[in-house]
Amino acid sequence: MRPTVTLFLDTRTVFKRTKTHPLKLRVGMTRNMSRLYGLNFSFTESEFEKLQKNQLKEPYKDTWNKIAALVKKADTVIDGLMPYFSFETFREQFLDTPTRSFVVAVDKTSLVSIGQSVADKYKKQNRLSMAVKMKDSVRSIIKFVNEKNPDQKRIKRAENGTIENIPMRVITPSFCRAYEEYMYEKSKTGTRNGAGINMRHIRILFNQAIAQRLIPREWYPFKRESGEVSAFEDPYVIPNEQKVKVYLNEQETIKLADITHFETERQQRAQVAYFISFYCNGSNAADFLRFKFRDIIGDFIIFYREKIKNASKGNRKPIKVYLSQELKDLIAQYGNPPAPDNYIFPWYKPGMTEEEMFVVRNRFNQEASKSIKVLLKKNGIDKRVSIGKARHALANILKRNKVDREFAKDIFGHTSIVTADNYYGQFDDDIHASIMANIVSVKKIKSRVAQET
Repeated sequence: MRPTVTLFLDTRTVFKRTKTHPLKLRVGMTRNMSRLYGLNFSFTESEFEKLQKNQLKEPYKDTWNKIAALVKKADTVIDGLMPYFSFETFREQFLDTPTRSFVVAVDKTSLVSIGQSVADKYKKQNRLSMAVKMKDSVRSIIKFVNEKNPDQKRIKRAENGTIENIPMRVITPSFCRAYEEYMYEKSKTGTRNGAGINMRHIRILFNQAIAQRLIPREWYPFKRESGEVSAFEDPYVIPNEQKVKVYLNEQETIKLADITHFETERQQRAQVAYFISFYCNGSNAADFLRFKFRDIIGDFIIFYREKIKNASKGNRKPIKVYLSQELKDLIAQYGNPPAPDNYIFPWYKPGMTEEEMFVVRNRFNQEASKSIKVLLKKNGIDKRVSIGKARHALANILKRNKVDREFAKDIFGHTSIVTADNYYGQFDDDIHASIMANIVSVKKIKSRVAQET
């Protein structure tokens, strides 16, 4: 969502000498998500009212043009930051005052510089989610240094005493372990997965920097999977804790499908989104929102996962989504009119850029996942399940019905099956269609569960 810019006469503050109030710029999406920035203008309430009514008249014209120029500048800065808007970076660019922005002029071997370079590379590949995640991981490391390592030597501090950047050589195995403990202390779920995710991103930065010969291999703090001897006696091992998967079982899937009363339109859209994912092989929004009618070949939607779109063409594996009757019904009721270039589902619009799609997809995931949790709770299902868990529910149903796990790998497009394609071929279309039509069907699930009970 793009922030809006409005003028705000701050009547809470009164300058004693002039009896005027400061004019400020309000930037934000909502009242609770906004910031105010001073404009070096002050007026009484009556003066400001006259200024607004007589913008193009003397003696108000000159003053109003100056204010309008600042508003235009704010809009230009916001446009340049989208879709990665942050108040911190906006303040820096709008007020022309350096703050702790991610993008700073630094040594090429620094964490921030290499992080920005890799994020830019992902952005050029339209992997916008990875670009954002990379920046977030770098910010997390910098925050750790400021909060837990205030006495770090050889690290440049800003005038306000904060550390804005660190050289890559500071990230040693002991540094990584300290960061892991820091993240573990902050974890609301009592796991080390937060540290694991961020350190995997930092490992990418090390690999990129070493490949570009910006830093020596000896700085690499992680344990190498290849068995190569590390320059450190005790290299760091990134944590990879397996989480307990929470998903809907068969009876809960039926209960969700049978809900017909919704308190909000968002709840109904969330139910639809969940079952679109469910019937589309558990695909995530990055994939099924891109489906077009031209991708339909016979009884299947054929697509390549966005996750592996940058893989070499020889390693790209097509995935087939069977057009079951339930999926056809969803498309007929909630989809776009059938035309080759139309998106099947109505969230993306023709002509959207990758950045615009990224914003829409993020909003779609957030709204749908939040609404599905509320909908489940109100209907007696006490599980915090996002629409992304439709994939797990589908896998559980396939497993319970003793469907060959190679079939599951095939429809999910797991990366492990890509490397195993020389050993396992895809299932024939008739087998694929039979399994999806007779097992992955809420009606059939309902009948089967009824017989079991």
